[in-house]
Amino acid sequence: MIYLKCFASAARRCFTQSPVCGLISTTARFAKCGSASLANSSPGVNACRRTSSLSNRGAVLHASCAISGGGSCFCRTRFRSVSTAVSKDVVLFEHDRGAFFRLLGFFCAGQFLFWVSLAHFAFTGLKETVITHDAAAAAGKGLPKLGGVSLNLGSSKWRYGFTVSCLTVGSLVLVAGSVFARRSVSRVLLHRGGQEVTFTTYYPFGGTSSFSAPLRHVSCVAHRAEAPSMIPVRVKGHAFYFLLDKQGRFHNARLFDVTVGAYRKL
Repeated sequence: MIYLKCFASAARRCFTQSPVCGLISTTARFAKCGSASLANSSPGVNACRRTSSLSNRGAVLHASCAISGGGSCFCRTRFRSVSTAVSKDVVLFEHDRGAFFRLLGFFCAGQFLFWVSLAHFAFTGLKETVITHDAAAAAGKGLPKLGGVSLNLGSSKWRYGFTVSCLTVGSLVLVAGSVFARRSVSRVLLHRGGQEVTFTTYYPFGGTSSFSAPLRHVSCVAHRAEAPSMIPVRVKGHAFYFLLDKQGRFHNARLFDVTVGAYRKL
């Protein structure tokens, strides 16, 4: 908590003394923690270097803070300006996963066909078993029971329930695979002028499609350095998050952080 207070104090002073205002994104992470010595500070400082990214119109604040043994706070801050008004179209992110989504499409289609065929068998193949009292007495037992309910799988209740359950599972697998493919991003393109961005997403069998949106309608929920594997991006007017796999290639990471990778209140 003391590191958070130290960093917040340094950021507040820096922004108070600078013309940058209207903060649109605030993300931070711990880069190095432990016993270390920062430059221009005394040896043996119990240091925790905190790297931040505070951006507004391409202005980025970086801060490194350390706490001494007596509780004193040492912070170094600096601004870096990244121009978002690009003179030509710039590819910010790219990740080719066509083969994976082709396999995903075949898997989902196979699962759907399997569950549909199982539902067809349940609806047409299961027959109700009728056991008379005389036959039950001769056999010494009646139908098996589970929780007091007779397991007559051919009865209307079991037959319709099993059929609906199979159709539900198959549909869920197909829909989940389709939604995941449609929200997985293959490429992000920032257009000339830096005011519009184009997302390219996948179809279940490896195909792609693109759509464009104003940059002000794009908000990144988690910073690129904090997201574990997928970077969730929200686009106004579209349901669910768009996912950028961190295994992809960021062609211009700094420009990405202050454009698509910045948090905006939509």
